[in-house]
Amino acid sequence: MWQDESWAADTGSDAGRVPAESSGTFTAQRPRTAVVTQRRLISAHWTDADLEKLAALIRAGATASRCAVVFKRRVDAVKTKARQLGIPFPSERKTRKALRDKMASKK
Repeated sequence: MWQDESWAADTGSDAGRVPAESSGTFTAQRPRTAVVTQRRLISAHWTDADLEKLAALIRAGATASRCAVVFKRRVDAVKTKARQLGIPFPSERKTRKALRDKMASKK
């Protein structure tokens, strides 16, 4: 335990001190240091150019995961924005079926 540290303020009270394990004396607690971290950007704003590009990609048949890669956003964020624009992505089931049919016709 620390005894008589120079950083411990001696105000005459026992505030900020804890009893030593073996004796009846008090020892000063070490001050806690706060870790300051940078705030993470929760969401980036969609620009008009992004919205136009998203609409064009959806009309061209791009999947939600492909659009997420293009815009460097999460898949659910891209799906939500498309729904808000009124042009939601087709369901993944329909997209996969169309892709399977397209691949089968090439064989």
